[in-house]
Amino acid sequence: MKSQSRFSRNAGIALWIIWTAVFLGMLVIQLSVRAASDSSLGVVALALTDLPFIMIATATGIRWFAIPRIKRIGWILMVSILGIWFAESAYFLQVFLIGESFAEAQLIVFILSILAVIQFIPTYLHRIP
Repeated sequence: MKSQSRFSRNAGIALWIIWTAVFLGMLVIQLSVRAASDSSLGVVALALTDLPFIMIATATGIRWFAIPRIKRIGWILMVSILGIWFAESAYFLQVFLIGESFAEAQLIVFILSILAVIQFIPTYLHRIP
């Protein structure tokens, strides 16, 4: 039983480290990297503006519908990483594909991506036995 609690504690620490790295990485990239401003991607970027919202909705569904039903810490860790990946993927789409051509859409996706990652703060680990 002691090894199970040690695994739970280690998985919780790993999830906090992953979450912090992703969140801070998103902020650093947003502040330091200029978005794609190539006008040849304009039509493609316009077609892809819905994709980040679908990814953010998927991340939100994972956080609020899938994770509360999972009882094992190993599965929570994997599903949480998958949800964070969806949120971060939406962020990278806005940085590199949407670009500055659609500044309003880029800002909305950035804010929603940050909020999507924030909802994965590992505060839900306290309920694991």
